[in-house]
Amino acid sequence: ATLTVKAKLAITGQPASQSVISGANAVFKVTATGSNLTYQWQFKKANETEWKDSSMSGAKTASLTVQGNATRNGQQYRCVITSAEGYSSYTEAATLTVIK
Repeated sequence: ATLTVKAKLAITGQPASQSVISGANAVFKVTATGSNLTYQWQFKKANETEWKDSSMSGAKTASLTVQGNATRNGQQYRCVITSAEGYSSYTEAATLTVIK
């Protein structure tokens, strides 16, 4: 018999809110432990309640780079992390503030 022990999914580092000058990039990062983790960044606009999956480059990695522009000011970002066993956990939301 073989016993395989896999690390439980745990978020060890939350994304931080960012303030950037218009045109500059903000980088949201998450760290987690677990086995064969997958990532999906989500966003929601400041005046909305529904989270949407991001299709930006890097949206399925542990860090997401977002270019600051007026339409993204006040948007929130979070990451859904899923383990190989199918357990999911959400990070806290981080807010993007774009300075003109």
